[in-house]
Amino acid sequence: MIVTTLPYEHDLLDTLQLFIPTEYNFVQILPLGQQLSVSLMREWLSTAGRTLTNSQMDIVSYALARCSLPLYTRLVFEEVCEWSSFYPLEQTWLEFTVKGCINKLFEKVRATL
Repeated sequence: MIVTTLPYEHDLLDTLQLFIPTEYNFVQILPLGQQLSVSLMREWLSTAGRTLTNSQMDIVSYALARCSLPLYTRLVFEEVCEWSSFYPLEQTWLEFTVKGCINKLFEKVRATL
């Protein structure tokens, strides 16, 4: 089982470490950095047969400069795959945290129910 948590939110990491004391079971995931995240984004978009306008890519680059965690990068990719080139820029906004992206995803799911 893989569990991901923020180290300082709700003391979840501390609680997990109490139940699983072996350190090698825990891996800290570090940010990729903006450049690598943007490169991954371009590669994933190409593989998916998708492109973004320059303005949309600027929005993505700005977001990835603020957070470049691997999970965030993937969540942003999933979000931008839904964008169309004719979307108004007001509708092409991104959350700047993993938690924000997940909450936005939950809101979309809830809206479809």
